[in-house]
Amino acid sequence: MGFIEDDAMLHQTLGAIRLALESRSLAMDSKGADPVVVSWSLSTWDMHGGEPVADPVQQLYGVSNYFVDSNALSAIRNLINCTFEKQSDGLLKDFLPMGLPAGDTSAFDIAVSYLQAP
Repeated sequence: MGFIEDDAMLHQTLGAIRLALESRSLAMDSKGADPVVVSWSLSTWDMHGGEPVADPVQQLYGVSNYFVDSNALSAIRNLINCTFEKQSDGLLKDFLPMGLPAGDTSAFDIAVSYLQAP
């Protein structure tokens, strides 16, 4: 894709595209036709805990910020995997393999795109 916008305008355009794509989702109709689901979930996982910082760019994209304690790495892995399994309607199981996050991991920025269509 190519965009003529730059900087803040580009982020506003991409954020609007995300919302427009998700609005195209169609529920199962009364005749039982399969639904069409479009989803784009973005998240940031900060392993140092702390407090959320408002970021206007992240707000445009609908980013979910998670602040977790790096002293519980296996619990963090389980939480991330469960979150992505739910966001992908069960398709992404064990998204993060064993060993991640590692002891020196400071953060993950992850995008989960999901399309379900007949």
